Amino acid sequence: MITSLDRLDIEGFTGSQETAMAEFDAAARRWREAHPDADPNGEEFTTEGRRLVALMETTARYADVRDRLANEQVARGERDRLLGEVERHWEALSTASSWSAAHHAYVLVVDEARIAIDMWRERAETALGRAFLCFSDRDQAAYRQIQEAGHPELEPEQDGLDRTPVETAERLRVNLDQAHEYRAGRAAETLRLQESGNTRLRDQVETAAVRLWLIEERLRRLDAAQDPSGIVGDLAPYLDGPLHPDHIAAYRAAQQAAGTAVPAA
Repeated sequence: MITSLDRLDIEGFTGSQETAMAEFDAAARRWREAHPDADPNGEEFTTEGRRLVALMETTARYADVRDRLANEQVARGERDRLLGEVERHWEALSTASSWSAAHHAYVLVVDEARIAIDMWRERAETALGRAFLCFSDRDQAAYRQIQEAGHPELEPEQDGLDRTPVETAERLRVNLDQAHEYRAGRAAETLRLQESGNTRLRDQVETAAVRLWLIEERLRRLDAAQDPSGIVGDLAPYLDGPLHPDHIAAYRAAQQAAGTAVPAA
């Protein structure tokens, strides 16, 4: 796992393509200053020049491949994290205090997981697009210098790459979409049951309110002192049993006339 993207500085070479030639010129100038008696056309100067070219090219190649591998690893980690979050959010629905809010969070994380799969596929294809290779002994020597400076070797990371990212991404997307389609059906059924329960509860609340209103209306017209036994007989139909639609309509009209909200049926 590449855990650091520290800037390279190998004898002044940073791995940047934009500054590579300027860094080469600076390195060659430093060598000439350290070897004032060297023949510019001699073997020693030519050998050093070839070494610096290998160092420049190897450092640039290393920086490019390292960044590609690191980007793939970050994208892979985010892909796996979000796929795990999908499962966690789905499991959380069974104990959520607000089912609708929890389900919305689940749907959002499914979308994020889809994006993460596609992003990982792009990063993986990019990482596979260039391998780090040493083409000569001078390249090998430059690679050793890079590692001796504290930078990781790249071969283990290259060997760990998924060689078929398109197929893997397709499989992950299919698995995610199939699971989501199945869960969407279950969620819809849960929502229907929830709405049905809410409707029954609203009906029960309104029925109780109608009964209480009818009792109050009847009590206003009764004189308990004159007819104490008649109260029970008059009120008994309102305490239990089905309510006549006219009673419900009268209650709603009275509530609206009083400016009081009527529970939705």
